[in-house]
Parts: sequence; C-alpha cells; structure tokens
Amino acid sequence: MGVKMVFWGEKGRENMPLVQGCSKKAVKKNISMEKKTGKPYKQAVAIALSVADKNASKCKKW
Repeated sequence: MGVKMVFWGEKGRENMPLVQGCSKKAVKKNISMEKKTGKPYKQAVAIALSVADKNASKCKKW
C-alpha cells in the first residue's frame, strides 16, 4: 500500500512532501513536518487540516 504525497510549491518543500489522507495519524505527521520547516504551530495545523479536508471525500469518516 503506497502513500500518496502532495508537494506544495514552497521553497524547501521539495524534499518534504505532505501525506495525503484524512486520518489522525496523517494529520499529525503533516503537522510535525510543517513544524520542521519552521512554520508556526497554528499555521502548521491549518495546512495539515486543509490537506485532510481536500482528501475527505476519499475517506469514510474523519
């Protein structure tokens, strides 16, 4: 089972893709990856939830 990744067009993002998914595990991983790039916590949460929201139609429940 492969994990689908999404790349944002930001500087420094080339090597750190976000996990596409709406599970709590995927959101948590995306938050930690955004924090590693130096983003504030609230912004990292917003980005992770945005990615999860875009993939919500593929998931059975949130």
